[in-house]
Amino acid sequence: MKIKNVRLIPLMTKEESISAGPGAALIEVETDEGITGIGETCIHSERGEAAVAAQKIVEVGFKPLLVGEDPLDIQRLWHKLYSYCEWYGRAGVSIYALSGIDVALWDICGKALGVPIYTLLGGKFRDKIPVYASLLFDMDDPEGTARMGKEYVKQGYKAVKYGWGKTRERAFGMNPDKDEEMIRTIREVLGPQIQIMVDVGRFVNLTPAQAIKLAKRLEKYNIFWLEEPLPPEDVIGYKLLSNAVDVY
Repeated sequence: MKIKNVRLIPLMTKEESISAGPGAALIEVETDEGITGIGETCIHSERGEAAVAAQKIVEVGFKPLLVGEDPLDIQRLWHKLYSYCEWYGRAGVSIYALSGIDVALWDICGKALGVPIYTLLGGKFRDKIPVYASLLFDMDDPEGTARMGKEYVKQGYKAVKYGWGKTRERAFGMNPDKDEEMIRTIREVLGPQIQIMVDVGRFVNLTPAQAIKLAKRLEKYNIFWLEEPLPPEDVIGYKLLSNAVDVY
């Protein structure tokens, strides 16, 4: 079996309530035996330049490296594409595109063998997984932000993640007092049994010291995790943060 074509399909929607819709894409990897693998990824296609860049990376950069290859050589092909990413950058849309191709190759493998991908990865570990609602902070309206989460709790959600802020100018992480007021209000409204997660989302550039101070202020509200308060490459900063606070 050989790969004969690769294409990226940006997914667009006019439904504003589907927050992830405009940023999603499908990647199809076609084989000469009639099996097509489908992978999904995020390319932020609501930003036109990102969609164009992702499509070019897949169909101009990655496709020539994949056509004629055995799609079951998943690990080797991943490293082949990752090595090529040096020319496009090993972050952002190039890695998103590589991720989608990787999923598509696993999809081909599962279809060829007639088994679900989880079987190939070691078997099913559980029959169900917990889910959570995901919302944006409105830093000007803690009560309203909390009530939005409460509506999801009424639907049966046991966990709610809040992130970022509606604009970079009014983002979580910019004002420690407002940050704590927001999380205190959310905890009071949602109650002690609901898991609360906080996604800083890189809207602000915190130092490790600032991230530690923020996490310490939030510890008393029993947040389940604090997501991305620092750049992903700041390994030392995350180590300092992990050692300093009792928050995931």
